[in-house]
Amino acid sequence: MPRIKSRLTQKFPLSLLHKKKWVGNHKFLHGDITEKDILIEVEFEENFFNFSLLNKTVPHRVPTADNGDPRLYLYITFLNAAGEQVDKNKWIIAPQQDTALLFNKKMNFNYRLFDPVVQANIILKYQPAWSKEKDLVWEKTVRR
Repeated sequence: MPRIKSRLTQKFPLSLLHKKKWVGNHKFLHGDITEKDILIEVEFEENFFNFSLLNKTVPHRVPTADNGDPRLYLYITFLNAAGEQVDKNKWIIAPQQDTALLFNKKMNFNYRLFDPVVQANIILKYQPAWSKEKDLVWEKTVRR
């Protein structure tokens, strides 16, 4: 990571307690996390919805931080043939929970379905450690 002159803690008012010094720049050099960075593969199998996430472009964990609490939020809503929501779930991917995505290694998930499902709406959002806002990374709709 390139070195920049900054405060160790960016969040106000804690940032006032630290002097500026040379620290590693934790911003992604290629910009924000986008659809090209995190790949999802999905499969409906009988009463299960199986999916995997893959960090395919960032050569370290995503999200990453020694300080703060950056997170990826994965929301999945399941719909029946009438278009009604029958189930939903949320996964949090974060270094503090030891669930950050390793570079080029799939993280697999299996979710049991109890109702007939024909569609899954999937949303991935990123929340940097210094922000309360969640930025949309991508949205997908998958049909059985």
